[in-house]
Order: sequence, then structure tokens, then C-alpha cells
Amino acid sequence: MNVKTKWVVWVLLYLALSGCVELSYIRPVISDTKPPISIQANKEIQRIARSSDDPVASLIEAKQLPQFQVAQYACERAQVLPDRVNMEWHLLCAKIIVDLIRKQHDVLDGGQTLQQRYNESTARIFTFVRAQRRAGRETLYKDQNFAILKNPGTVQINGFNELLESDNYKLGRFDQRYMRDGFGVPYIGFQKHQPTEPVDVLYPPEGRSYAYTGTVDFKRDPINKRYIAELKLQNPTRVTHVAFGGCEYPLASDFSAPYAYLLSRSSLKQLAWSGFFEFERAEDHLGLFLMQPYDPDKIPLVMIHGLLSSPQEWAQLTNTVLGTDLTRRYQVWHYVYPTSAPFLYSAHILSQRLQQARKLLDPELGDFATNHMVFVAHSMGGLLTKALAIDSESRLWDTAFSAHIEKLTLSPADRKEIRSIFFLEPKPYVKRIVFLGTPHHGSEFADSFFGGIGSSLTRRPVAMKSLLTRVTTHNPLCMTDEMKDILIRGGPTSVKGLSPDHPLTRTFASIPISPNIPFHTIIGSGSGSNGGEISDGIVTYASAYIDGAESEFVFPVKHTKYDEPEVVDAIVGILRLHLDKVNLLKDREIDLNMDRYILRNR
Repeated sequence: MNVKTKWVVWVLLYLALSGCVELSYIRPVISDTKPPISIQANKEIQRIARSSDDPVASLIEAKQLPQFQVAQYACERAQVLPDRVNMEWHLLCAKIIVDLIRKQHDVLDGGQTLQQRYNESTARIFTFVRAQRRAGRETLYKDQNFAILKNPGTVQINGFNELLESDNYKLGRFDQRYMRDGFGVPYIGFQKHQPTEPVDVLYPPEGRSYAYTGTVDFKRDPINKRYIAELKLQNPTRVTHVAFGGCEYPLASDFSAPYAYLLSRSSLKQLAWSGFFEFERAEDHLGLFLMQPYDPDKIPLVMIHGLLSSPQEWAQLTNTVLGTDLTRRYQVWHYVYPTSAPFLYSAHILSQRLQQARKLLDPELGDFATNHMVFVAHSMGGLLTKALAIDSESRLWDTAFSAHIEKLTLSPADRKEIRSIFFLEPKPYVKRIVFLGTPHHGSEFADSFFGGIGSSLTRRPVAMKSLLTRVTTHNPLCMTDEMKDILIRGGPTSVKGLSPDHPLTRTFASIPISPNIPFHTIIGSGSGSNGGEISDGIVTYASAYIDGAESEFVFPVKHTKYDEPEVVDAIVGILRLHLDKVNLLKDREIDLNMDRYILRNR
């Protein structure tokens, strides 16, 4: 080993032992063991505090005292004093803890207690700053020892309509609450929907609700001899550790609470009913909505609900994706649509909205995200999604019309729209589909007594009826016999359009999914076997089955219960499988690029 190599080894060994850099990337350990408590030290701390005109300054200077006990005393004092008075004690508590964890990199004695105390004081400091949101002055707090300035960090803290401590909320809807223990205060950052840019239409009309974590650090002001409290809000999906003194400790986070809070502010259940009865009553909520800020490098996971439903059915899956490591590679998009329209018309609107979203987010359509989407779709939503993945050629058109589309008397706009409904082509951005309880071959429920009642209560979209009225009025002899009456009445309702005997449903079922698009089926058997036929109560196994699936799962769930843990676990497994495939493709691209480089430089 030469002299240079020895120096490198010694430097790395020193950094590893110091705790600031670990050869195995080991983070500093926070001990559960409290250091010994000295009764004599406690008495001395109290004596200094009581005998001084400025007890905080005196305790800062008393370096010979056990700092763990000084921090404990400061936190206890802060809890019994009025809010304005106790702020100095909260700042002192947080500062001492920061000093401690800067000095003890490998094992932090009393770590769990100090972490709790730090978080409590940080929360009170943030609350104080929020209360000063209307203050015009640059210094929000100042005394002889500390100051809080209106810097970019504190401005961000006041940049939300609501900044709520996650710990103050219980979540009753989710099977699991995804959290990470650590330093900092988990917050729900909520901003009301205030569209100022065209892209803002892609975010929920209720508002944006994201996870943040608040931390406080300190620096010395050499001029005024004070400590400046530096407040920060971190995004825990991107920042996993907080740095103190060059070393990192886990950043606390709550990934479930912000999404639960957004759900609590929505009226999705009422939206599902109103959109089923009348298309126009829910049209203002129609669209693609991003649950996270757009990321050009993450895979959009597009979730599409079924008949008489809403994105509420994706609560468990969305919570799981946002709360686990999947969030590093996937971004959740919810598609909302009124379910009174037949599936082909709704699929036409879905295709339009996806294209509009892609152009708004990525005008050049060069991002990985806008060209690589995974779809998870339930019930009728699966039919909408299948329409993005097939080449129908003229089969659907020939089922409804007896003449070539160019032979019909139509305006250019009507011709373009009717073509987009009946002539389907696979979209290149669709990279994988997961079908849940999808009636590929229709549902007998549509022809049942209850299905008839539902169909009679449902109003078809006015725009669709107007389009078909213009088409049939100007072309009365161009319709097939089995579709003529349906088209003249303005098309089927969403329920009747799912009948196994409907001509377009039969034709649609016979068209295979593009061989370039892998897909999976999840089928429910929650209603057991009726006459030897497995069913989820609405869709039978025979209808949900589709040839060519990469995998098929049958779970004992009913049609409205595809959010059960075993179903979510299966979807998560498929999402991880997809990531493996994506990584393999990227590795191949790297290999190909390297081969080209070698050939080019020979």
C-alpha cells in the first residue's frame, strides 16, 4: 500500500468513526436510554435561573451543567408560562438540543426524549410564527438572546391557508397510517384552489393538501450577539433526513394525514350520485386531478373509478402509494367523470382530457411522465381504459352504421367527434393496465329489475344526445337495424350500455388489447358461486375474464370492495413488477448506448 492510498484510508476511517460519514451509509443512532439525572445539577439549574435577571442567558452560558438537564428544564418552564413569555424558553430548549445532537454524532444519549422535546418546542415556535402572519415587520420575535426573522422560511410557513399539525388528527378511514419517526413536526399544508395558471385545472377543486415537516435550527448573529432561529418546511417525500452539524437524522413525517384531510373536505359521495343521475350536474368536477405536484420523471398512476362511484374508492391504494417507497417512482392521478354516459362516450372524453393534461404539463411531450402511464381501473372505468389500448379499426363503426363515415352528411366538427368515439387506436403512453371487476362482456345486472330502475333514472349527456340527433337526422338510412332505435333515442344510458346483449358491448368485447400493452385482471368472488358461476355480485368471472393477461387474481371481495388489503397488496406487487421492467429497459438502453459509443470510438 503506497503512501497516498494510506492517507485516503486513514481519512475515510476518521470520517467514519466521527459519525459524519459512514462507509456503510449508517445513520446516527438515537439511543432510548436516558443519561443519568443529577439531582445536584437540577438544583444548580434552578438556582441559576431564579437568581438571574436573565435566566435564559445565564443557562446558555452555564456550559458546565449537563445540557440534557438544561434542555429538560427549559422545556418544562415553557409549558407552564404564558405563550408570549414562554417563546424564549421554547427557543432555548430547541437550541440546546440542536447543540447536543451536533456534538454527539454516533450515539445520542436521551435521544428519544430530546427528540420529543425538540418536536414539542418546534411546534410551539411554528404556532407563534403563524400567529404573526399579518405582521409587517421584518423581525417577528426578538429578545436579548433570540430572534425570529421574516426570512424565506417563515414566509413559506405563512403561505398556506391552513398549516395543521398532523398529530392532532385521527384517521378513521385508512387501514394504515404511514408515518416516519424522527426530528421535526409533521404538518398538513393546505391551500385552497385558486387557479392562476392553465395547469391549475389539473389540481383538485377542493384544494391542494401535501405533507410537510417543520424544523428549526440556529445560527449566531455576531453583531447583536443573539441566536437567529431558522425555520424550514421540508417536503418529506423528497427529504428523508434533517442535517445538524453536518450529520443527518431521520426527518419525521406523516404521509397519510394530508390526503385524509383532502378527502374530508370533498363531497365525492354526493358527486357520485349526482353524476349518475345527470351528467351536467357533475360536469364541473370532470377531469384528471393530480394528487401531488407534477414530476416529469415519475410514472403517473392513473386511477379510474367505476359506475356510480368516485375516487373515494381509491382511498386505500392512494394512501399506500403516497405512504410507501412507491411514491419515489409513481405520482397519483385521479380521473373523475359523471357515470351517466355510456362507456364509449366517456372513453372519448377521457382520451381528450388525457391529451389536454399531457400538453398542459409538458407542451413538447418530451417528459418521461407524459409518455409512460400505468392505469388502474375498476368496473366501467376498466372499459374506458381498454378503449385507450385497442385498435378497433372499423368494427365498432360497422356495428352502428351501414355506410362509410365519409359518406355521411356531417359538419367537420361532428365528423371529427363521431370518428373519435367509434374509431379507437392504442395510445402510446399507456404502458400497463390493471383491471378490477371490469365487465368486459357486460353485466346481467344491467338487464335486471334494479338495473332497469337505475337506467330510467339516469339522464344521458346533453352534448351526446345532440350529436347523435344531428347524425341520425341528416343520415336516416345509414344506421344498422340493431342500432337504429338506440341511436335515434340519443344513445344508450350508461347502465343499458353495459348489457351483455348490447351490440356495441359485444363488439367491444371481441377486440383484443394491443399486444404491446401488458395488463392484469383482478376478479371478485365475494358473492360465491351462483349456479356454478363465480361473481362479485355485479360482474361474473366469465365477464371479467380477458384473454392474454399477464396475471389474474381472484379474491373473495364484492363489487364495491376492491379496496380490501389483499387487493391493494396485489396491485402494489404489480406496480413493483412494472418498476423492475422499467429498470430493465433502462439498463438495456444504457447497454445499447455504451455499445454505440464503443463502435463509434473504435
